[in-house]
Amino acid sequence: MRISLIENGLDSLRKGYQHLNEHENLELLKAQDAQKFSSLKDSILNIQHGVEILFKHLLVTHNEFLLYTDISRLKEAYRSKAKGEISELYEAEGVHTVTFKESIDRLRDICGIPISEQLKKKLLKVESWRNKITHSAAIITEDDVAKTLLDHLFDLDELLAPILGEQYYKGQGRTELDRAYNLTKKIYGELKNKIKAQSIEALISALRSARIKNVSPSGVMTIKNFKQAHEFLLHLQKDGKLKFSCDVVNSHTSGHAVVIEHLEENYMTIYTTDNQVGYKFRFAGLVVYIPEIKSNVSPLIFLFSSKIKPKGSSPVIDSHDSWTIQKGIVFDEDGSEDWTKVNHDKSIAEVYSEYDPTLPPHKDAIRILTSGLAIYMNVQKLNYPSPLNYFNASPEFSADTLADTLTKQIEERARQDAKE
Repeated sequence: MRISLIENGLDSLRKGYQHLNEHENLELLKAQDAQKFSSLKDSILNIQHGVEILFKHLLVTHNEFLLYTDISRLKEAYRSKAKGEISELYEAEGVHTVTFKESIDRLRDICGIPISEQLKKKLLKVESWRNKITHSAAIITEDDVAKTLLDHLFDLDELLAPILGEQYYKGQGRTELDRAYNLTKKIYGELKNKIKAQSIEALISALRSARIKNVSPSGVMTIKNFKQAHEFLLHLQKDGKLKFSCDVVNSHTSGHAVVIEHLEENYMTIYTTDNQVGYKFRFAGLVVYIPEIKSNVSPLIFLFSSKIKPKGSSPVIDSHDSWTIQKGIVFDEDGSEDWTKVNHDKSIAEVYSEYDPTLPPHKDAIRILTSGLAIYMNVQKLNYPSPLNYFNASPEFSADTLADTLTKQIEERARQDAKE
């Protein structure tokens, strides 16, 4: 089996940062020092190995001779290789590759790669930790190492992504959304689709606001906590740059949907501006699909409801095979609601459609009484699939079921892409 320098380096670098993430999780779990040191040690060893190999790859790409300390030794090495006595030049007697420090200097001074003095110090600092672990009993400051390695990741992205391009991006595995977005811009430039760029930036900001981590493109995220989901949605529409369309379980389609800020514990309201209706439901879960960054596909938001009973006396009910809703009104002045029939023979919806001076200013309201997918949202002017097949699913169709379905679809696409 033969693996290239760049594949070898990227594999180690990715494993190093997986171990660093493992260390962070162990910290949160207050694990024993031995466990935390083990993950941090593996992180240092893999990251340093990955960087050294990638730097060697860059030297070889520029000029193979730059990889070796003494070029005069290579003449005999080439002869041995031609005879089949060795497979690589460095296997020859007296042939040595450059030290890590020398590789940094050559990349900077000969190849013109912009490695600042500050970055050089960081690179050598990580190497010194590797040497301590390899050659002696290691004494390292845990917090300092973890922070430095995390900062190191973004320094390496800044340096290597523009040079190695798509190979570097793919070699990182499934990275978090904000880092994946930054890598995309470093390698491919700013997104041409400005709405898609705004949607990714809004997602990153909303994820930070709701303190949600480990979300990657293309990926699926599920939120079960009501307050966290509500915070995420409010922040997503915060600056007003993004306009969300929505489909509702009762077949209404709106060109502009807004999450209402008023909170009633575990209840969420989506207001559609075209027909001025607030759709209210008891929150059961939120699923977000994060598309590939470079595509023109919209992020997708799926809101699930749990079953509730009608409210008030003589409720106005409308139902279908897979859903039931209750109609009511909300008064503009104080936001109070009325879910009963008016005048015994007219529904609230009928009263609202006529001019009736006895009712103060108000708007239609709808309570979604059934469980399942209640509302589906997407960003205007971006591509998105039809939601109808999800609305028509069985009553057992839940946020978890949808998340599993979407995840399997993503994995299948990834397998197909790998074959091509």
